[in-house]
Formats: sequence, C-alpha cells, structure tokens
Amino acid sequence: MIKSKCRKKIKLKKALLNFLLNYLPLNSKLILYISQDLDTLISQYQKCIYKNHIRKNKRSNQIKKVA
Repeated sequence: MIKSKCRKKIKLKKALLNFLLNYLPLNSKLILYISQDLDTLISQYQKCIYKNHIRKNKRSNQIKKVA
C-alpha cells in the first residue's frame, strides 16, 4: 500500500474512533473493530516506511562501496 493512502486512512479511522469514543462505551463491538483495524493500518504503514528506508540505504551503500 502507498504511504500517502495509508496515512489518509489512518487519519480518518483515528478521527472516527475519537469521535465514537465520546458516545459509545469502550467495550462496544464497533469500537473494538475500528481500533483493531487501525492497529493493522499502522503496522502496514510502519512496514512500508521500513521497506523504503532499507531500499534507500541499500542504494546509497552500493554507491559508496563502488566509489
């Protein structure tokens, strides 16, 4: 998934969760579902960031080794 799409989805889910927490109890099934979905989105986003970091560092290390 693209970082910008992940970031937008995370912001939307986070805002929705914060809004619903004002009106629904914490153990509501809807609250639990949204929070679990938010956790998976955050882990996907962190995985995407990590892959980009590794890819970026791999290229720069190869250039330094050749030069």
